[in-house]
Amino acid sequence: NVERNYLKKIIMKKIHTLLIITIVNLSFSQDSRIFENVWYLTNVIVNGVDNIPPNGNMNINFESPTNFYAYACNAMYASVVFENNNTNFSASNYAYTLDFCNNPQAENYQNNIYFPFFLDGNNPNPTVVYNFTYNIAELLGVRTLTINSMFNQQAIYSSVMLSNDSFEKLDFS
Repeated sequence: NVERNYLKKIIMKKIHTLLIITIVNLSFSQDSRIFENVWYLTNVIVNGVDNIPPNGNMNINFESPTNFYAYACNAMYASVVFENNNTNFSASNYAYTLDFCNNPQAENYQNNIYFPFFLDGNNPNPTVVYNFTYNIAELLGVRTLTINSMFNQQAIYSSVMLSNDSFEKLDFS
């Protein structure tokens, strides 16, 4: 009986410790849903003006807790640090691909609206740390990611592609 009680105490202490570690860990980590899919851009709001992307292929992907890439005609990569309060992250060390873009409308949107959202549009500097907050909402199985920049702008994404540039003609009878 003494050994049994002693073992129970040890097991209860270990369970208690494990429970505390789990609660603390969950309290100080970002929302895992941000990593679960590619987020398709639906709008960038600058100075209260909606800027709908010219195609549905523009997106952002948080590949890991340490980086993301945004895609339009080219890709922009950045290092990310998530803060402990679940809704803040900072980005720095930006890098870009320089591929040829055969869609002038998409290239213009990328260079003048989408990529500048992540940088100070008036004074872009890829080595500066820029701060963001984010929120994920879910309605009927569709998630919406809203990222707010430190310049009071918003980029809104969906977990599903809302438009497509290519169409097929179907034969109906």
